[in-house]
Amino acid sequence: MYQWKEEKNDLRSFTRKLARNETVGDIFYILLGIFFALLIYTSLKIVLSTPDPIVTVVSGSMIPALQIGDMLILKGIDPQDIDEGDIIVYYYPPMDRLIIHRVFEMYDDGTFRTKGDNAITNAQPDRWVVQPEWVHGTPLVKIPYLGYPRILLEKAWQLVV
Repeated sequence: MYQWKEEKNDLRSFTRKLARNETVGDIFYILLGIFFALLIYTSLKIVLSTPDPIVTVVSGSMIPALQIGDMLILKGIDPQDIDEGDIIVYYYPPMDRLIIHRVFEMYDDGTFRTKGDNAITNAQPDRWVVQPEWVHGTPLVKIPYLGYPRILLEKAWQLVV
């Protein structure tokens, strides 16, 4: 009987060590995944020449061309190569956010005005004039629905904060 108790304690000790090692292994793989995700994201920034290579459509302002939840992979674009009708992604400082709209009107000084495609919510062009240095890129690839996890995480974060 005594020997069985000793073996039982050895088994408990072994399972505790194993559980600890699995936890360490899980943490290692999570950190490795985060490292590779950051490496890929940074590589995309360099290869695609844009500070934001992956963005998510979070509003319906571009329906029907883009839907809420679409993930876009952007490529950088020289503002001089932008034409009327192009969809661009730019950072609008007063709102502190990225905007995805279509170029509506171009001006001689290199600035332009944008407008969303959704005729219901965007009857008029944007009130502001887009500066060339605000432009982050133009969509290269659209992946439907893949942006929903980001949208859900952002909404959950807003509830917490």
